[in-house]
Amino acid sequence: YVGAVNKIYVLNETLQNVYEYKTGPVLENPSCAPCDECKPKGNQSDIWTDNINMALLFETYYDHHLISCGSVAKGTCQRHVIYPDNPADIGSRVHCMYSKLMDEESDECPDCVVSPLGTKILVAEKERFVYFYVGNTVSNSPQQDHLLHSISVRRLKETLDGFEFLTAYSYIDILPEFRDSYPIKYVHAFE
Repeated sequence: YVGAVNKIYVLNETLQNVYEYKTGPVLENPSCAPCDECKPKGNQSDIWTDNINMALLFETYYDHHLISCGSVAKGTCQRHVIYPDNPADIGSRVHCMYSKLMDEESDECPDCVVSPLGTKILVAEKERFVYFYVGNTVSNSPQQDHLLHSISVRRLKETLDGFEFLTAYSYIDILPEFRDSYPIKYVHAFE
């Protein structure tokens, strides 16, 4: 599986393209939540935005899933069900991993995972759960979502429809006054 701009490619053993899944461009506007199907509205500033697939993660603890996280829709992810008899079919069962209710309840968004400026994720299975350790490059840019954290740990919900922070200390952030002066680019994550 290879993530690119607006597509995920499925390659075979000889690196031949066997399937393409379209992830963008995506119509975005301020009144459209992630995973909602945005329809063009004449009175709003709708923007077609390229989706850069920032993270592709293969999850096998609960079942076989490909989790793709893109630069659009606040950095949320989609879960693609992988069929053992046809692993190239990543488009027939795709589920959004975003809880609208969680975003409305607070300023936190555990489902907002990746930054368009750069992200590294380490997936670890511990004590019956799947954890995502995430390092994001963040800035003070108006295009940067304020709900993204510099370093965080979140747990994949057992319902597989999103993530949850374990405590109020599940993330740390670079102070806003230092984000542009001292950007952190994450190179590698390891366990």
